[in-house]
Amino acid sequence: MFDILVTKIFCTILLSQLIHPLLASDIPNCAFQDTVSLIDVQPYIDGSYEYDGVWIPANMTATYTYEELGDGTRIPAPSHVRGCACKLKQCIQLCCAPDERLDETLKTCVKRKLVEYPRIDTYTENLTRSVSDVFEKYIPQQRMPCEDFKILDASLDNDFNILYEDAVLYHVAMEKYISHRDFCLTPYWQNETSLSLSPIQCYNAIPVSTYIYMALLTISAPFLFATIWVYLYVPQLRCLHNSCLVCFLGTFACGSFILSSMLWFKYPLEVCITMGVLCYFFMISAFFWLNITCFDLWFSIRGIRYNLHLGSPKSRFISYSIYVWSAAVIFTLVAVIIEFATDVIDAWKPGFGNGQCFLKSRDWSAMLYFQGPSGLLNFANFLFFALSVINLYQIKGDSYELQKENSQQYKLSTFCRLFLVMGVSWIFEVFMYLYPKEASVIKIIFNTFNASQGIILFIVLVLKRRVLTLLKNRWQRNRSRTLSLGSNNSYVS
Repeated sequence: MFDILVTKIFCTILLSQLIHPLLASDIPNCAFQDTVSLIDVQPYIDGSYEYDGVWIPANMTATYTYEELGDGTRIPAPSHVRGCACKLKQCIQLCCAPDERLDETLKTCVKRKLVEYPRIDTYTENLTRSVSDVFEKYIPQQRMPCEDFKILDASLDNDFNILYEDAVLYHVAMEKYISHRDFCLTPYWQNETSLSLSPIQCYNAIPVSTYIYMALLTISAPFLFATIWVYLYVPQLRCLHNSCLVCFLGTFACGSFILSSMLWFKYPLEVCITMGVLCYFFMISAFFWLNITCFDLWFSIRGIRYNLHLGSPKSRFISYSIYVWSAAVIFTLVAVIIEFATDVIDAWKPGFGNGQCFLKSRDWSAMLYFQGPSGLLNFANFLFFALSVINLYQIKGDSYELQKENSQQYKLSTFCRLFLVMGVSWIFEVFMYLYPKEASVIKIIFNTFNASQGIILFIVLVLKRRVLTLLKNRWQRNRSRTLSLGSNNSYVS
């Protein structure tokens, strides 16, 4: 009887040990990020643990069969005990082991120089600063909360941050509070002699759709340059109106090319700021050239309507150039001065290099410096278009003017297509700016359209019967001339 009892007890204990991992559950009211692994810690007889000087009672421990990655993904792991230590003492995350540092280029931990581990600077709510040992003040956890990141350099205005004693990080430039779960600290050499314990700023993983938009934007630039080449190559397309159109395409192509390069490559801060300013200059110039192209069309049709002397095309183009480049330089200088030479609040600054190279879009900056001015120019373009249509239909009675009108009708139809592309693009940009959380399908349509503008403009301006016929004739004429010269050279030799 006694043997049977002992056998039952032994089987019960063995069975409980076998199925315990299967019955394991998370610690109630304790997120995984607030737990620490107790795999190398021996429990007390009552099931409690001591970890880093903190006593963890048995009811704040549990057996886990998974690990949780920085993005919240759970992966299977050998059964192990974890304790909710961060509920008992404030935890803070270290990106790497104590003898390592995080390499921003390699995106991984590497061995660091054998120097003393940097101390941590923290602030109270009234901004009283204290310096202490991170291993004494907090429970350190080794964990990378994200894959893509930037190490913040507190000596830079754009990276300046405040780490409070409750392990909450305040990013001053972004005016954003970041939980200790969403960043980690790493030893960072601000210069050759100053080693600090710096936080990282996480970036969200880039979805596949973003790479598609980036590819479309990159492909668009060559299409814009190809459109420019066609309008310069064909003599019949060389006129004042098309010269303005080429200038629009050229500035828009340069802006698109710079913008696409900023998406693919991570530039140093100084280069990033320079690229952002150049991109802004070319993009704002493009909208002014589009505006002057629309104005010239209306001005030409109005001159036919009232038999006005419009001046030579060369003098008009010089006047247009002075207007466009002066306006673009003024807008760019104002943006740069406000960004770097004034003390206005961050929300009203363009944000060159502030988390991105081009204008920031998290507040009203983009609307103030880009969407707003381009919107007003597009509204003026609509007025020029409406007036051009009215004047064009008023001159149909005269046969001489009708001959003149044919060319203007062609220009008007070209401008109509151009205006639709750029006008719809601007409307899309404003919609996405005002309603950033709208349905993803709408966003996909908008982003795809905007990223493909160069391709669309090539279709609108080049893939037309008249332009293709002129291009074909020009190509055949040049080919015939080349063959003729070759024959003559052969005859002479």
